[in-house]
Amino acid sequence: MNVPFYRNPDDSHCFQASLKMTIEAFYPDKIMSFLELDGITCKDPDLYTWPFAGMEWMLKNGFEVLIIENFDMIKFISDPTNYLIEFYGYEVGSDQISNSDISSVVKWAKKSMDFMARIKEERIPTFEDICSLLKRGYLLIVNINANVIWGNQGYCGHFIVIKDFEDDILIINDSGDFHGENQRIQRSKFEEAWYYPDSNAGNCYAFKRRD
Repeated sequence: MNVPFYRNPDDSHCFQASLKMTIEAFYPDKIMSFLELDGITCKDPDLYTWPFAGMEWMLKNGFEVLIIENFDMIKFISDPTNYLIEFYGYEVGSDQISNSDISSVVKWAKKSMDFMARIKEERIPTFEDICSLLKRGYLLIVNINANVIWGNQGYCGHFIVIKDFEDDILIINDSGDFHGENQRIQRSKFEEAWYYPDSNAGNCYAFKRRD
């Protein structure tokens, strides 16, 4: 599959860049600007993008969507800040809280409950899940700690596109790297970044064209 590559224009649009690559891979004539992508993902300026609005748009615009993650939506809605710390640990949870409009995120989570129940498997995704979905023609967007991949310390939440695999190597498009097209990442390094701070953080958003 020909998957175009786009850079994150300002270090706050990795989700939008990942969606743009995914949309154009399946619909090459559907060229969307980052302003349009901000609209469909309901992005708040300078804050993190949560995937709920983007998932809904993809479902309504010609895509089959599958989600695998262990995140409990009901617990998050009932006590969002405490649940984020409990689920991700202090470092990642407090980063999510300080870079999000939590009240807005909770509203979107509530709105998303119906369609999420149809497309989500609530469990920890595995490397084998990724390979299986790629074999079935999906492209994947996952959130990782990019600092593990980039060789930096600490936490940096970041979305990437997974486009293919060869044995224990994933082939990705990383919008946060000038040389991020067709990067090859060993399974061990990927899982270190994906399962940060632990395996509960693993997530997988899978897309393919609905025929």
